Order: sequence, then structure tokens, then C-alpha cells
Amino acid sequence: MSTFMGSARETQIAAVRVRRGCFGKLVVQVRYKIERPESPLPGRELIYHVCGLSRWRDANANDFAEALMVAKLIGMSDEGKPS
Repeated sequence: MSTFMGSARETQIAAVRVRRGCFGKLVVQVRYKIERPESPLPGRELIYHVCGLSRWRDANANDFAEALMVAKLIGMSDEGKPS
């Protein structure tokens, strides 16, 4: 369930953590940076500033872009070879 944030947006992953889920499975959770526009006036270019962090939520394994960002943050190699 997502929270209405008005003109704010989630941008890049700020933090990653691993927790133990049901039956001992590991669950990767992510937290995003939340940005809000400085001046939301019509006809002007919006300038976004970081204003906080989102709640922890489970990473979406079906979202390829999110999976790559998580892998990069935890230091996995993108060359296909174990590091």
C-alpha cells in the first residue's frame, strides 16, 4: 500500500537491508530517497530536492531495474563472474 505524496517522487535507492522472512527465507528490503519540487509553479522547470526517505519495503525481484540497483549497492559484480 503506497502513501499519497503529492508532487513528491521516489528517485534512487538510499539503503538496502536483508531481513529474515517466513520459514527463514531472506528478504531484501529497500528504502528510496524522496524528492519534492522547490517551486511547483506552472510553466517553470521543477527543481527537486531530497526531503527524506521512504519506508522500508520489500524489493521487487520482477523489476529488472530495481534488481540491478540493489545488486550494485550491495557490491555484486555485473560481469557475471564471482567477485
